[in-house]
This record gives sequence, C-alpha cells and structure tokens, in this order.
Amino acid sequence: MVGLPDEDWGERVHAVVIQRDKVDAAELMERCRNELARYKVPKSIEYRDQLPMTAYGKADKKILRLTAQP
Repeated sequence: MVGLPDEDWGERVHAVVIQRDKVDAAELMERCRNELARYKVPKSIEYRDQLPMTAYGKADKKILRLTAQP
C-alpha cells in the first residue's frame, strides 16, 4: 500500500496487488473492511504482474507512487 495525493485528506491509501488467484476488487475491499482499521482501508486497488524492488529486496514505494494507476 502506498499513499497517493488527495485534495481533501492530503493522502489516500492505494493498494498495489500481485494477483495469484482470481479475486476481484470488490471481494478484496470487503476483506480489507473486515480486517483493517477504517483509515487503513484502501480507496483504490491496482493489479500488477510484479512490483518494482529495491536493491534490498523490498517493494520500491517511490516508484510505486510515481507509476500508480488509481
């Protein structure tokens, strides 16, 4: 999850997901609503084949923010 600019709140939560099984966005959002605090639930979801990684093997959130498709 990354923070994207938002006019009202400053930032909003955007989820970038690697889809392995057939899970649609509505089902994923429902699970997030049930298991996460309200302010942590993503406002948008994007599916990708892979995530950009840093040299340390972590997801590169800077690149994710720049290339996010809300």
